[in-house]
Amino acid sequence: MNQEQTLITMHEHGEMHISEYVIASIAAHAANEVEGVAGMATRADWRGKKSLRKGVRVLIDGTNVVCDIFLTVKRNQPIIKISEAVQEKVKVHIEAMTGLQAAEINVHVVGVAYNKTA
Repeated sequence: MNQEQTLITMHEHGEMHISEYVIASIAAHAANEVEGVAGMATRADWRGKKSLRKGVRVLIDGTNVVCDIFLTVKRNQPIIKISEAVQEKVKVHIEAMTGLQAAEINVHVVGVAYNKTA
């Protein structure tokens, strides 16, 4: 069963809930900002993957977050450098916006985008 995880933290004024969907959105947005990323893989590209939204799968474990990022890169671009830049940018965004620890950011390059010429 695919049940969405939610991080719940207690503060003096009450509870705060952060859903995995929010974290996935943050990660997807950050990844798309990296030069050389053509886009996120769609759900159809990775059928059967649990909790894959916008090319991101999220696991919350306490205050730690594990993200799997599924993306395509533009042709003739350095895949390793792009992947490392995505890891860093996603980590920084998740930690800054949620206060959670981005324990793992796993980048899966699943395709290369080739522009069609007329």
